[in-house]
Amino acid sequence: MVNKSVFSANSECGVQVIANGELNMAKCKVHGNKVGIYMGEESGPCRIVDCEIYDNRYQGIVTFRSFEKYIIRNRIYQNDRHGINLEGKSFTHIEENEIFENCWNGVATMDNARCKVVSNKVYRNKHGGIQVVPIGPGPQECHSVVENNEIFENCGPAIFDEMVFSDDPSLPVRQTLHEHTVLLKNLEKMRKAKCRGNNDRNNNKTSNENFKHENDTLNFCGFCGEKKPLKNCTGCYSIGYCSKRCQKNDWRTKGHEKVCASLLQESSVLVSVLPKKGLPNPRSKDLTFNQQAPGLDPKGPEYAKPPKHGQRFIVKIQAGDGVRQSNLGGSLLVIYDRSMTIHGDLDRIEHQSLYNTVQRCGENCHGIGWTKMFFWAKLTNSSSYNSLRIFTKRLPPYQNW
Repeated sequence: MVNKSVFSANSECGVQVIANGELNMAKCKVHGNKVGIYMGEESGPCRIVDCEIYDNRYQGIVTFRSFEKYIIRNRIYQNDRHGINLEGKSFTHIEENEIFENCWNGVATMDNARCKVVSNKVYRNKHGGIQVVPIGPGPQECHSVVENNEIFENCGPAIFDEMVFSDDPSLPVRQTLHEHTVLLKNLEKMRKAKCRGNNDRNNNKTSNENFKHENDTLNFCGFCGEKKPLKNCTGCYSIGYCSKRCQKNDWRTKGHEKVCASLLQESSVLVSVLPKKGLPNPRSKDLTFNQQAPGLDPKGPEYAKPPKHGQRFIVKIQAGDGVRQSNLGGSLLVIYDRSMTIHGDLDRIEHQSLYNTVQRCGENCHGIGWTKMFFWAKLTNSSSYNSLRIFTKRLPPYQNW
């Protein structure tokens, strides 16, 4: 019995149970670890009751290929990935917990993990409420059950019960592709969770509303101070003017000429677009992925004009979490414009600050662990689409492609 203890600041797990070990844990605090609580393969019965599990760098609680796990009346919040993550053939009972503000899902299953999720409050998780994937063929009692939960104000769906593939970065790409193909062929045999009596409201929320009504003008003229429709200085894009007269006056009398270049350096970053890595697909002749995520506007040369030198345009930058094998072997930092004239990778190490900004502040992409942000960009070479300046201080209106 572990009672009223604190497990904090460990480089790996706050609490770990493996190889027939058992755990009865109550009224403890587990925070600031890599993983809060890990219950591993072939561990014995475990009960976690009335604890606080929060602010861990990966998952709050993980169960892996183990049975008789009971997670009851805990507060599980603000972990950097899933609040509770269940993997491998296993069973976990999750009841009367408060699971909120985790950066991925509140509860997530993978592989053949089975669970009973009942009477929990699951809210404000960044990717969604409860992800419970179908499991392999078996008797009726092998279904997962999700019932009588309050699921609200999550940024993604309240309950997601479609197939999600595991994504182990240590596996060779070809092996991962083989596993995907086998699972796809057997989808009709998989058993979905039984979901009943859940109260879900105001889910699929995003913070897009912060950008939808923002226009491409600054509020007050940089010279006269009047609030009018403005045009940005095309040198730094950090200040706007209501007329050419105000721009010329500010350039001469207030010394914008002296600070324009400095403002440009402070408000933007130069990037080189690297060639996009080929992503093999066993069902495609050209062995590349080019999938359109559901609900997004189409992209490609038929939907937008190529960027022009001397004019700003909008790019999307996507950042993948380092724990995942991004796009089956692709980069963890991707950039493209709507016309797909620019479509390539960025060096994540060289642009670590940009990567961190997108990962922490961006919207969720269709795939878990991926976030996206839209930026203004400008070509720096009239004969090439590979050298760009990305403006980071002021964002464009949110896009839906």
